[in-house]
Amino acid sequence: MFVFLLASMMILSTPFSALATEMDNNLINENKIIENMNYLGIEKTAQSSLIDKIRNGELPDSDNPEKVKQISSLLNVSENNPKVEYTFADGSKIRLEIVEIGNNEVAPCGTRITKEIKVKESTTFTTGEFKAKVLYDWDYPRSEILRVWDERVTVVAGDYWDPKLRIIQRVQTDSDPAHARLSFKYQYQIKGRPIVTGTAWIDLFVDQHNHWTDITT
Repeated sequence: MFVFLLASMMILSTPFSALATEMDNNLINENKIIENMNYLGIEKTAQSSLIDKIRNGELPDSDNPEKVKQISSLLNVSENNPKVEYTFADGSKIRLEIVEIGNNEVAPCGTRITKEIKVKESTTFTTGEFKAKVLYDWDYPRSEILRVWDERVTVVAGDYWDPKLRIIQRVQTDSDPAHARLSFKYQYQIKGRPIVTGTAWIDLFVDQHNHWTDITT
C-alpha cells in the first residue's frame, strides 16, 4: 500500500532472528504500537480496542490493504491541502502529509521556484518518509525533481527490507508529471496470525503548479 500495499507508502532492517525474539516479547511490541497510535492522535479508548484486536490476531483497518483500497479516493494531499487523515471504523488512522522544510528560492523572472519538501505517510503499524528538492516552472511543463534523500521507514509490528528511494521521472512532460518513489517490502508478524507480507510505496508527483501524493493500492 504506505502506499504502504500499504502503499501510496515508510534505518536498516532487523535481522529475522532478532525480530523473532522481539516479537516473543508482547509488552515491548505493544509499547511501540501505542507510541505510534499516540503520534497519530488515536483516542485512548480506541487504542485499547485496537490492542485487543491485534491480540486476537487481526490487522487494524489502517493496515489492511482491502480496507485502505475502499477509501483511497479520499486520501490526496497537495500544496493547497498539505495534510489529510482518515479514521476507520475501528479507530485506527492513516495520515498523509507534505510539508515544506527549507527556504524557497525564486528566480529573478518570478516564474521558477525551488522548494525542499518532506513527504510522509503513517498508519498504526507503519511510517515512511523522504525529502525532495523540487523545481517548479510555471511557464512551461518542465518542472523537475532535483534530488531525493533521507528516506526513513519504521514498522512497529514486524520488519521491512529492501528500501529503495528513486526518481522515476525527473522532468515533467506535456502528459506526465515528474515522479519519485520510496518503496520497501514489509512483513507484519502478529501472534496467532500467519505472517503478512507485501510491498509498500510512497509517491511524489510534481507539475508546474503543484506537488501531490495519494494512495495507490
